[in-house]
Amino acid sequence: MIYGPWGCGVCANCREGRENYCQKVSGRGGGLGGGHDGGMAEYLLVPAARFLIPLGTLDPRQAAPLSDAGLTSYHAVKRSLHLLGPGSTAVVIGAGGLGQMAVQMVRALSAATTVVAVDTDAGKLETAKRMGADEVLLSGEEAVTRIKDMTGQQGAQLVLDMVGIDPTLRMAAQVARVLGHLTIVGLGGGALPVNFSSPPHECSVASPYWGFLPELMEVITLATAAKDQDVGRALPLGTRQRGIPAPARRQDPRPCRHHPPPVSTVIKVTTGLVPWAVTFGGDVMEAVAGVIAGPGRWRTAQSAAGVVTAGVSVPGTVTCAGLTNAACRCLP
Repeated sequence: MIYGPWGCGVCANCREGRENYCQKVSGRGGGLGGGHDGGMAEYLLVPAARFLIPLGTLDPRQAAPLSDAGLTSYHAVKRSLHLLGPGSTAVVIGAGGLGQMAVQMVRALSAATTVVAVDTDAGKLETAKRMGADEVLLSGEEAVTRIKDMTGQQGAQLVLDMVGIDPTLRMAAQVARVLGHLTIVGLGGGALPVNFSSPPHECSVASPYWGFLPELMEVITLATAAKDQDVGRALPLGTRQRGIPAPARRQDPRPCRHHPPPVSTVIKVTTGLVPWAVTFGGDVMEAVAGVIAGPGRWRTAQSAAGVVTAGVSVPGTVTCAGLTNAACRCLP
């Protein structure tokens, strides 16, 4: 697995494994989070071996979310562990993928803490419950009242806002407690209401960025111990959002005039600027005059015709094991 924030490796923070706060890149690690190519690439050049963390027995498909969502959530929870324990409460606002990770991290790092998940989506709350949340609440004033009642009107020791918009930050300030932690993880761009009594007195507010390199090793260790848990499912590339398969396409039996390329072969369209589509083994590929890649190297091309949309074709084109006989050349 690749650790994402690439620091200089020599400043004080980097030498302590805190490359996400490298002092030579304005206090925040660069790497995959700083504009470098690679997150969706088939191959990636990594500048140093220290950024490579062995997965051990973990399935790469299960491990993939750990380097970002897993590490981010782990770091956000770990910094507040001294506040958690028997009788403590942690509130996770936002039960999407990042919030579900946070629920699991609180449960794994502080089993005695009561975990409350808040969201506007009942389906996500059901998932959070399966992930270990003790109580799930639909967002709103009733949720604020319930959390206050659960904590004896004191509020939660730890509030994690995984969304970061105005309504969630307002709720976070309402359910935090004196001497507690309010941690803003979500990048929603909202503003936390701050005055003499909000957030509560001496409640520490932080906006952590990603996590430390040694912490990614700890996350992998945790995930290895819990790898038998059913926390997700793998879908083939080309599957549409929400798990709905792309519509089946008829494949023309006529071969490409060069050769039927494997799915990893890059094909360059050399005619036309109008959007059209081809299929490899049922996986819908999309392109304009630009680059098409197989399912393992998905990308969307752009041209004067705009971004390609699925299922568009033009007269005269055929879908086959390669591309149209007159409109392709195979690149090694």
